[in-house]
Amino acid sequence: TGYHFVRWNDGDTNATRTISVSGNANYIATFAINPYTVTVSANDNTMGTAIGGGTYNYGTIISITAIANTGYHFVQWNDGNTDNPRNIVVTEDITYTAEFAANTYTVSTKVNDDAMGSVSGAGPYLYTAEATLTATANPFYRFVQWSDGITDNPRVVMVEKDSLFTAEFEIETFNVVAASGEPDRGRVKVI
Repeated sequence: TGYHFVRWNDGDTNATRTISVSGNANYIATFAINPYTVTVSANDNTMGTAIGGGTYNYGTIISITAIANTGYHFVQWNDGNTDNPRNIVVTEDITYTAEFAANTYTVSTKVNDDAMGSVSGAGPYLYTAEATLTATANPFYRFVQWSDGITDNPRVVMVEKDSLFTAEFEIETFNVVAASGEPDRGRVKVI
């Protein structure tokens, strides 16, 4: 196992041969180790890569490694093994596929004052998913901006890490104009 016949010492390459015996003879069989190809790949090249593949002799111990791209993580090899890096003994042509998945990140929201309004859109999201955050003002209050200065509402954010977004509200202000219809008879004063 793991080796193959190459030739006889007289150059004949037939493993099984018929000879005519006419005197003393010495036949030496030459064997060689089998080379095998180990192929490594990723289930999705946007998520990561795998290294360590190549052609190796039978019985060689090699290491294969799955390398996740930003925002993704290694899950397992196609045979269910989760070791990474992983040592294997080469015994045949074989393919190993590294399986990756997107990371999950938490989008958290809060408001500067709960009496002024609320925010929706918080939760867990997969890497590069879009989260829609909506700030809703209570009566007599208005949304001003998010804590990072963005004023879009609703606001769509691409999730790339754990994040916190604070909605800033303020009390509504109103202009009150008072005037007398007959200034000669009196004036109006706003208190």
